[in-house]
Formats: sequence, C-alpha cells, structure tokens
Amino acid sequence: MQMIKKLYHGTKVYFDEPDLKKAKNRKDFGKGFYLTTNYDQAMRWAIKKLPNNDKRSVAYVYEYEFDTDNEKKLHVLELLEYNKEWLDFITPNRHEGEKEIVYDLIYDRMADSTGDELAANIESYWHKEKSAEEVLKAIKFRDGEFDQYCFKTLKALNCLKRLRYIELYKLDKSPEILRRH
Repeated sequence: MQMIKKLYHGTKVYFDEPDLKKAKNRKDFGKGFYLTTNYDQAMRWAIKKLPNNDKRSVAYVYEYEFDTDNEKKLHVLELLEYNKEWLDFITPNRHEGEKEIVYDLIYDRMADSTGDELAANIESYWHKEKSAEEVLKAIKFRDGEFDQYCFKTLKALNCLKRLRYIELYKLDKSPEILRRH
C-alpha cells in the first residue's frame, strides 16, 4: 500500500523546483531542502523575516506529497531522541557546515527553544563551555508537534511532488493569505 505524507516548505523565495545548490549549509542537517508536516510551522518559517503589514513583501508556503514507499530506497537518518548523538550531529553542521553528504534524507522533531536560545547553547557546547547534559537540560522540547525533514539529494527530492502553493504576507505579526495557487 502506497503511503503519502503531506509536507510543507515556507520561504520568502518563489521557485518552480527546489535547487540544492542554493541551499544554505550551516543548518541543523547541513545543506538541503527543509520541510515539515506542520502547515502552521511552514507559515511561520515563510514570514519570519518579512516586514509587518506590507502586502508587497510576499512569502510562500509550498505543499508537497512525499511518497513514503520510495523512502525505503533512500539512506535515511532519523534523530528521534534529543541526546548526545543528536547534539553531536547538529553542532558541527551549525558551526562549520556539513563536510560530506552521507544521507539522502534526515528527519527529526524540533526543539521548542527559541532560535537564539538554541544557538547559544549549541555554541557553548561547541566551545566546550557546557557539557552535553547541561545543554540538553537547558533546551526545551515538545513531543512531536514540530518536525523537520531535510531532503539532501536529488534522489530524495524525486520522492516529492509539488501540489500547490500559497502567497502570504505578515499582518500584525501573523500570516495572512493573499492567494492560493
């Protein structure tokens, strides 16, 4: 039985197809195309850096189908626990960037800490100012509410099919939909 999962990508950039060459490297899982199962999370990603109450500054949320049957053909890393392994994986990616692409797809739940709080704790761990235990205790987590999928290779991207996208802007610090495509 074929399983399809809906995934969303929020950005302030319009595109027809994801381009891994344009992906930023110093992220949790290095260079890749990041998506989530949480539509509201994708909307927040999209408007994060937009000016408030300006309909000329548009962001986009793209909706994709992910054929999970094809996932079996991919080299996948699931980081489902916040532990030293998780911390040791994301810390060098955030600090110095990914050196080599090993996986086609990486998945994890997301920390609930603010970006600045998370970054400061990871930086302290990188510089050996805090232990893994101290950092993991300081970071706040929610169970399963927020997640991220990082598609790192063309092989992985080929498991995605774009369905539609919406244009939105930031109204009083919240997403407001302009058009659906």
